[in-house]
Amino acid sequence: MLDIHERQWQFLKKSVFLGKINHAYLFSGKPRLGKRKIALEFAKLLNCQNSDFEKRPCGKCLCCQETEKNCHPDFLYLEAKQGDEESGINSVRDLTKWLSLKPGLGAFKTAVIDQFQKFSLAAHSALLKTLEEPRGDALFILISDYPEFLLPTIASRL
Repeated sequence: MLDIHERQWQFLKKSVFLGKINHAYLFSGKPRLGKRKIALEFAKLLNCQNSDFEKRPCGKCLCCQETEKNCHPDFLYLEAKQGDEESGINSVRDLTKWLSLKPGLGAFKTAVIDQFQKFSLAAHSALLKTLEEPRGDALFILISDYPEFLLPTIASRL
């Protein structure tokens, strides 16, 4: 499943085990590399209810299943909609409101933003403030095929 990303996966898993989790991550690389899949697995790992850490993410508990179906109350998946600049800024504003709530079912509120480089400049600016003032129980995973198109101020906070 995560064989081609084994080194990265072990780094993320060790970070969670040691409690040394950053508030934001950038998963970048060529298209179709599996960035979205590893982001989803990482989100499941963070909130998995299995008491045996080595078996996390278990894929069987409520948190893992709800995250997989994108209906977990503490997980949000956003992606750029082609040609719709307004949706990016509105999505980021909604994300900021969502983050103001405490986690309900899991330990972390996790937002995965896929292909963030396609979001408008206004959306980048709106997210920047949220990245500058992270909450302890909120985590961002930005996915980008072309990280060079992210604002330098965004990239510097990841």
